[in-house]
Amino acid sequence: MHYAPIPGYPELIRQIAFRSMENGIPSAIDEPIITAGCLEALYISLRSTCRRGDTVLIQSPTYYCFLQLLETLGLRAIEIPPIPEAAFHPPIWPTPCPPSTSRPACSLPITTTPIQA
Repeated sequence: MHYAPIPGYPELIRQIAFRSMENGIPSAIDEPIITAGCLEALYISLRSTCRRGDTVLIQSPTYYCFLQLLETLGLRAIEIPPIPEAAFHPPIWPTPCPPSTSRPACSLPITTTPIQA
């Protein structure tokens, strides 16, 4: 069995950077991060954008492991109920979202949430 290097295959990282640039997203060759899965990517994202005590918007229902991750990082969640016509569009959400405390948001496509699975 052959494992990939920890930072990811250099050629894959280069291709992701090039494709990002082709689509108008400025990206240096060494900026993309390859993760072992969604939870690791979410962990890295939350660690780099939040501080303990911050509030994260999270689509509800969600997977329990996402809530456990927020708890582990000392973050609070504001659950956003599903509104099919709004998807994950902030201006239509009924929940008040204080701008000073809300930073990132975690969303899953509606077909993968526990309610649809």
